[in-house]
Amino acid sequence: MAGLTHDALVIGGGPAGLSAATWLARHRRRVALVDGGQRRNRWVERTHGYLGLDPVNPADLVERARAGFLAYPTAELCPGDATSAEVRPDGTFGVRTTAGDLVAR
Repeated sequence: MAGLTHDALVIGGGPAGLSAATWLARHRRRVALVDGGQRRNRWVERTHGYLGLDPVNPADLVERARAGFLAYPTAELCPGDATSAEVRPDGTFGVRTTAGDLVAR
């Protein structure tokens, strides 16, 4: 994980983060999705408003979306929490996570 340069880094593996990361991967961008796994709706049994999946268990929604994301060869799931982010002098963007450092150009 450390030292690899991605086209994009997405922080948060909930529905919005997974959607953004999946679209990037669909367009052949090397994308790393950082996800600590602590979604704020983890105690909810059913959620509403997702096209074709109303109602749906939030954990099932994320599991399905994660599988779709990981089907792309340019997709990488990085378990852990983002602890800091910075624009580096060389113009890259760096994110430090509890599992290591990530870089995007």
